[in-house]
Amino acid sequence: AISMKTGARALRSIMENIMLDVMYDLPALEEPVRVTISAAVVKGKGKAKISPLPETKRDAA
Repeated sequence: AISMKTGARALRSIMENIMLDVMYDLPALEEPVRVTISAAVVKGKGKAKISPLPETKRDAA
């Protein structure tokens, strides 16, 4: 958003576009997960990493 000289609303739109696939995949999962967005994902060269939470983190969630 900074390089595009845009504001918070544009940043939200950028993040929604980055997370679009993840937002559709997550509701189908039954277990709590961690989603990792890397620089490659932001640049359109990779996919978000979805990994299960460890048991200790699940109890706190």
